[in-house]
Amino acid sequence: AGVAAASQGTKLKIVKLLPLGYSYGANIVVCAVAEDGTRFFLRGVFKTERQQNQSGQPLGAGSGAGAAGGGPDPATSITFASQYYKTKAVMTQVVVHHVRFLDVNSPIVKVKDAAYVSGSTLLVCNVVGADSPSLFPCTAKVWEGTAPPAVSSTTSSTAPDSAAPTSSSSSSSPAPSDIIIAISQDLRVLAQQQSQTRSPWLGTSGGFYEHVEVVRLPTSSSSASSSTAPPPSAPSTGPSFRTLALAASALPVPGPILEMYGRPAQQALVLPTLALSELALQQLTTPQQLSLVTSVGVFTLAKVRPIDDLSQLLLSGDLQSIKQFVAAYTGEQTCALGFQLLASAVAKPEGETVPEAAQRSRNLHRTPIFRPLDAQEEALLLRSEQLLLTPQLAHQLGFVQKWPSMDSNKKPPSSGFGHAMATTGGSAVSARLRGLALYLSRIVRPIWLQPVMEVTWGKASAADATKRKAPSIGAGDWWPPPPAPAPKVPGSKWKLSLSKPQRSLIQQELQQLRTILDRAKDTLAQEDQQHPGQQRGSSQAESLLLLVATSIETLAFLELVAPRVELLSSASCPPDDLILFANMPFRDLVCRGESRMVFRKLMQGGIVACQQLHAKCPRLFSRVDLEIQEANEMLEAIRRGSQVELPPGTAPGPGDWARWGQLLQGPLRTLEHHAARVDLTEVAARLRSIGACKGLVSLATRVARARDPRDEALHVQDPHGPRAQQLHYARLECYQAVIVVLDDLLSLARQASPDALWLPDSGARGSEDSFGTMRAADLPDLLPTPMRAGDAAMYLNAMLCLCLEDHAHRADALFHFCILKWLLQRDIPLWRYDSPYLKNFLQTHAQDQPVLLCRYYQHRHRWAEACDAYMALARRAGPHQTQLPYAERVALLQSAALCARMPDSNRRVELVLQRIEQLKREEGRLGQEELFQPQFPDPFLARR
Repeated sequence: AGVAAASQGTKLKIVKLLPLGYSYGANIVVCAVAEDGTRFFLRGVFKTERQQNQSGQPLGAGSGAGAAGGGPDPATSITFASQYYKTKAVMTQVVVHHVRFLDVNSPIVKVKDAAYVSGSTLLVCNVVGADSPSLFPCTAKVWEGTAPPAVSSTTSSTAPDSAAPTSSSSSSSPAPSDIIIAISQDLRVLAQQQSQTRSPWLGTSGGFYEHVEVVRLPTSSSSASSSTAPPPSAPSTGPSFRTLALAASALPVPGPILEMYGRPAQQALVLPTLALSELALQQLTTPQQLSLVTSVGVFTLAKVRPIDDLSQLLLSGDLQSIKQFVAAYTGEQTCALGFQLLASAVAKPEGETVPEAAQRSRNLHRTPIFRPLDAQEEALLLRSEQLLLTPQLAHQLGFVQKWPSMDSNKKPPSSGFGHAMATTGGSAVSARLRGLALYLSRIVRPIWLQPVMEVTWGKASAADATKRKAPSIGAGDWWPPPPAPAPKVPGSKWKLSLSKPQRSLIQQELQQLRTILDRAKDTLAQEDQQHPGQQRGSSQAESLLLLVATSIETLAFLELVAPRVELLSSASCPPDDLILFANMPFRDLVCRGESRMVFRKLMQGGIVACQQLHAKCPRLFSRVDLEIQEANEMLEAIRRGSQVELPPGTAPGPGDWARWGQLLQGPLRTLEHHAARVDLTEVAARLRSIGACKGLVSLATRVARARDPRDEALHVQDPHGPRAQQLHYARLECYQAVIVVLDDLLSLARQASPDALWLPDSGARGSEDSFGTMRAADLPDLLPTPMRAGDAAMYLNAMLCLCLEDHAHRADALFHFCILKWLLQRDIPLWRYDSPYLKNFLQTHAQDQPVLLCRYYQHRHRWAEACDAYMALARRAGPHQTQLPYAERVALLQSAALCARMPDSNRRVELVLQRIEQLKREEGRLGQEELFQPQFPDPFLARR
């Protein structure tokens, strides 16, 4: 009819305009239904307008990611926000995108009304001509109609007189009969396409696959009082009636849940949940119904979903029909529906449906009263469990069959749209696990990419607004705007993006799935024993179980944050961490390791308590994290106690320092025990603030050992390999915390004596200082804070003895090399410290200062080696192959003579003295030369 009208130029009468959703794509905004059943899909034409922001502030500066209210309707306008200007696309007109006609075998109909519900278009038609009992070949029943007796009798008694057919008219000529043509997406083809292309969120792209069904209304007055309508193929008998109106009822979902499912996605390429196909929506929402008002009563039309068909098949026990269902909807879709039936058959709170129970605000610690299951629900639960977990039945239905590996050398398969799918690699995941993952993804999809917080940042100051003036935008401007300033945390307003009913609903669904997975792990383990050559399915199921448990704990964490969310703007947390938390989606809190850092910062700011966080989120915040956090809190308590303001002229006594030192031992033992999980940068700052330098050295070396337990940074086969370099720098990062302490002490010591370049000998006894020379064993657990400049040299010498001579650190060669290199760079006589790696270090890393090796031998009373080293150095050429100055050679020979005079040197001092006399004669024979004051590399020799 539509083709004939188009060819003859006949004007079509538009019956109704149906607004469309996201699923049709290509900016299709409306469907115009003609009187003959032709559907015109109209595309919006948009005009881009760019407007400059006159306020000088970045657009959206007052709200963070995921602000309340969502974005504009993509069917009417598309808004893109930049820093100082915005681009807005305004729809100016509509054009025809494509046209669809009714089936060629369709009789001539006259459309009276139309509705678009849940991806289906329903046309209320009047058949013009002969009444054919079979209008369309129908292979599946998608819509069914019911007429409640109470509603039918009430409507019949109040119907207008003109609506009731008269006996004369019914006896003379039959009135035209009304039918409903339902055009819906063919979910069977969609399921096959999603399985073949391995795209579980693939949509129909505007109805490429359509299923046509005729819902014939009952035509006898007696049938109006029946509970169900006759089948579509039943012929019409008795007097006919007229259809008055067709209206879709509201989606039976609570407001907060509907808001979560209809929230626009943060990413432009991600559709909201309500824009998905019926395969996904049947798990999240109940079917939407239509009310059909006729002259004899009110009929209710409900959509029959695949989950309803599977439920009836399971209750009937027809295995052959179940096999046909699996072949039509694929194994993974059937398994996803099976897991949905298992979850939905769990006992619900008495007198409440699942959305009502989720919407009800109750304490999480309270246990609701559940009603027992009836016989039908118990049978459905039992048979759904048998369908999924019985090994024999799973093999018959193909649930344990795994995807074959894809070979990249072969020609890639093509999708139903004609595009090649370039898939590489292989996957060994069974249909049962794919269905489980599909069911889980549908639960968490509405919140997965949603930021957990909605923040309205504080206003920028006037100085910042003046400094960041909006640039002028002209036709030829292409420079990007300057970067936006950091949001202002003080004065900001915070709230959770997920309300209490939304969190409760998702948490309840995840808890049900977690219960199912706990029972299914043993079955999957038996399946792996039958297929030892393939990838273990139990590990994949355990990974999914871990993901479910972590998601539940993340929701529990949000429950802890919810009562104190208003304190985030004034919390004592770093602003960068709060900005990071504001922009973190739910996915990052579940999967990324940065979430632990966020938890620690929020605990330090007083938002959540560590004991409550561990009790609610044992996976996100384990027992180890709890002990580390308690150790940090103890260190903070010691810092506050040591920095208490005392009366003028008083200071903490030895008893106070001893008591704080005893309190320090517990946290240090805990941190060293969990060295692999310690954030050394944060802990080192706390230890330095209380003067726990001795504990910091022990903790730094323990953390370095935990990062490289096999000393791969020192004994490597490939020094230039990435792993060796990563381990090397990971250990150096630990030692840098000790170097910072040594630098502070050295700087303080040189403030007391600016010319002091050397420290007292570690082996000496007695000093000008009243405290004497301090050894490593005498170093207190807590150094005095603040420290007197006169005591800094003593404590620095003790710290160096601790690092280089203590038995606890003698095995760490890299740590000794770092300390020795620091001593060499700071011109401190490193040969005075008894390190087992000192000689090797002087021979390899101090070749430009050979006198240090001589002093090393002399300091250890190795007189023979010291004498030989001095003699060899006196005969050695200078840096540029020039002879050493006369004064330096004489000083070296005199040091050699001094070593030769020592007992047990086994060297003759006469030979050294003869060499000195020979040097003098050579200088006298060559003539008088100007003698220079010797500049020794070693400051200690220069002072002598």
